[in-house]
Amino acid sequence: MCSRRATRRPGREWYDSDPELEVPKLAADSLVLKLGEAVRRLPAAFLDEGRGDPFWRRAIGMRHRLAHGDDAVDYELVWGVDATHAATLRARVESLLDNV
Repeated sequence: MCSRRATRRPGREWYDSDPELEVPKLAADSLVLKLGEAVRRLPAAFLDEGRGDPFWRRAIGMRHRLAHGDDAVDYELVWGVDATHAATLRARVESLLDNV
């Protein structure tokens, strides 16, 4: 997976700092895609057992939305997911991988 530093960001000011090229937004988009892909690769049996926890399915859904959204990325949504859930999701995926 990506380095631990990837989930520690300077904040919203950094996220909005490049309106021309949107590099921070693309980086956040990439992080959400990678985390969603990591979850998507979890065994189907695990995901089926975890039906009571929609966290996993939402991560996969967000990955699909970003990957197949025809370039219509809602960067406010990406920021919200990234700022609120990325570190938790990464920790949960890593914990699973450590126990395999």
